[in-house]
Formats: sequence, structure tokens, C-alpha cells
Amino acid sequence: MPTEFLLGRLPPAAQHLVPNAKERLAACVRDRAAYVERVEGSLEADMGALTRSTAAWVARIESCLPPQVPLAEVLGTRLKLMVQGVYLANRLRTLLTTALQLHVTAEAPVSKAEVHRMAQGMVLLKAIQAQYHRKSTMLASSATHLLFFAQGRLEKVFGPVRDALNAELTAMQSGKGALASFFGGSARESEEAKLDALAAATLALDALRTGPVCEGRRGLLQMA
Repeated sequence: MPTEFLLGRLPPAAQHLVPNAKERLAACVRDRAAYVERVEGSLEADMGALTRSTAAWVARIESCLPPQVPLAEVLGTRLKLMVQGVYLANRLRTLLTTALQLHVTAEAPVSKAEVHRMAQGMVLLKAIQAQYHRKSTMLASSATHLLFFAQGRLEKVFGPVRDALNAELTAMQSGKGALASFFGGSARESEEAKLDALAAATLALDALRTGPVCEGRRGLLQMA
């Protein structure tokens, strides 16, 4: 290991330059081992929570809504489940890659219990992938409706934000608003920050309202 190499071959000149150099390097080794142990303990808890969340998500996505449910509620539930599945998959992938990279970087051995938990995480990822594959027909038939439904929801979020920023800027420019900045700094800096936020909200609304959903418009929304 790099730290053990330095501990064994640190020249005397370096020891004089850095007081207690070997003791500090030994402390680094102990801290690294302690951190790996903490990650191992949190991996078990995180994997248990993700297992329960994934099982609940699979059960919900397999259930059928009754026919008397309004269309808006059906689309809202489907969209929520689709987003939740992607969120769970990303959390599982991040958890697994973080644990593996940590052991590789720290050159720490992987215990049998950790191998079991990582295998469990991979099984959960395959289960999520299988659910999306099984629901591919439903997703293909309702993708357009889900996108327009999400577009309408986003418009309801950005619309009031833009109106509120317009009102605040009008009050500031007319001298009726408080000069103290919510963002900190002078009144001029506050006005510029609000103008930037207003431009972002207006850009997001224009991207949502003008034209179909495409990759370029999604990029504009992410920038906003």
C-alpha cells in the first residue's frame, strides 16, 4: 500500500521537515481503515432500505388502477412510478460503485458479507430493469401523454415563480420594495439576481410551451 511504503522508506530528511511524520502516516492508515468500516456498516443499512423501497415499487407498478380513476390521476401515478424507478436504480448504482471504488482506492479487502450485499444490489438493479422491460408496451403507448402531463405540471411550477419575480422587480424598481436583498449584498446585486432568476423562469416556460418535447428543449430546461 502507498502509506505502508512511505512508512517503511521515509528518509530521515523528510522526518525532520515534517514533525512526527511516521505517526501522522500511521494515523492516516488507522483513519482509512475506520472509514472503510463505517462505509461497510452503512452499506448494510442502505441496502436494506433500498430493498424495501424496490419491493414496494415493484408491487405498485404491478398493481392496476380501477377504471373509475380519472385520467389525470392515472397519468400522475404512472409518471411518478417511472421517475421513482429511475431514482431507485441510480441510488443502487451509486451505492455499488462508491463501495467498490472505495475498496479499490483504499486497497481494502472485500468481506463475504459485502460481496453478498453487492450481489443483492445487482439483483435489485436487474429486477428494476425487468419491470421496465415488462411495461415497455405501456410506456410506448403512453409516453406522449406522460410527457405532456409532465410538461403541464412544470408549467404550473414555473408560472407562479415568474409572476412573483415580476412583481418583486416591479416593486424594487418603483421604490416600493425593501432594498435589503434576500440573496445578500446590495440592492443592485439583489435586483440582478432576481433578473437572472426571472430570465431562467421565462426561458423554462418558453421551452415548455413552444414546440414538442425534444433533447434541445430538455437541455434548455436543465440550464434554467
